[in-house]
Amino acid sequence: MKILERVQAIGRDLASARGVVTNRSVFSEPISVTGNGRPIVLLHGFMGHPSSLELFALSAIERDHTVIAPQGNPTDTVNYQISGLYDLIESLDSPVHIVGHSLGGVVAVLASMERPELFASIVTIA
Repeated sequence: MKILERVQAIGRDLASARGVVTNRSVFSEPISVTGNGRPIVLLHGFMGHPSSLELFALSAIERDHTVIAPQGNPTDTVNYQISGLYDLIESLDSPVHIVGHSLGGVVAVLASMERPELFASIVTIA
């Protein structure tokens, strides 16, 4: 199965289960998925929305990456968000690139300190 099909299946599972990949998953809305290549996860900031990183998504898609942009829940703790990020990355079976804005960047950096093997790279903004 191609990476896009796998991630789209994850998105359908998230939508049908209200975002639960496992009992620790943070993502309360379906994830947005586009593209065909190596996965890049976009993490928006506190009170943000995946669309706030749309320019990054378009640039990545032009370079044939798969873009995964989950809708986070601002009321979840940082540790809960980190657990949800681990669940998402582990379901992809490969290290991923992360672009994190504001709180999304904090979550990515803290997660990578505990589990560096899951991350190919991290870019933080603001």
